[in-house]
Amino acid sequence: MTNSNGSESKRCREAQARLAHLLALARLRLKLEPGGEVASTIAEEFGLKLDNPGYLDAHEIAAACQLRVATVRNAVSRREVHVKGDRGVEIGEALDWMVQRRGFLYPTINLLSTERRINGLLANRQLHADERVEALRQVSRLRLSLWKVRANGRCFGINAEGLHQCLLTLPANDIDTLMGCCSVHFEDRSEDPSIRLYRQSFQSAHDPILQAVIPNMASLNAVVGCLAGEGIIGAAAVDEASVQMGR
Repeated sequence: MTNSNGSESKRCREAQARLAHLLALARLRLKLEPGGEVASTIAEEFGLKLDNPGYLDAHEIAAACQLRVATVRNAVSRREVHVKGDRGVEIGEALDWMVQRRGFLYPTINLLSTERRINGLLANRQLHADERVEALRQVSRLRLSLWKVRANGRCFGINAEGLHQCLLTLPANDIDTLMGCCSVHFEDRSEDPSIRLYRQSFQSAHDPILQAVIPNMASLNAVVGCLAGEGIIGAAAVDEASVQMGR
């Protein structure tokens, strides 16, 4: 009888621990939600208290990325993220760091904001929802996803498996026009040793091969708009269109 009661007590403690873990993740997810009003309303409805809004501590970042707390503290020591006093890491900065971790549970949150960091994985996913482009094929040896602009057939590639950054590559002879149109810095990579593989992928024998790091949704939308011939995109238009893409 004693063993039975002990087993039941152990199962109860384990269930309570799992529930506490799930509630902690729910609070964390609400803290990450862009705009505090919605998160506060939901938290109040379910009786959850959001401590230290706008900031994450090392335990919360570790939980969101499925990392050890020591790993996060090491990142703080290396100044990969910055702790502000006793409040923790500002959520925007934390999101930009967490999206580069393979175990991050909520990477698509960064698609909901125009200024948060994105990577090739997120950009490739988001382009599937953009009616201005269509997917062509995957180039496995370059880990490249090829896309075509519907309006004019222009092609570009995205590092579809990229975790740390979004790298856009395309054949083009109008680098000045591109940089003036979308305020993204393109570099001519035509002399790179691996460029032959890119030329084969794009079926482009002579045009310069350009590359640019795409930092966020605003820039991604601007580049696609520029390639589609939408002209110079104002900041307000970029923000509105990027939010539409992120929905």
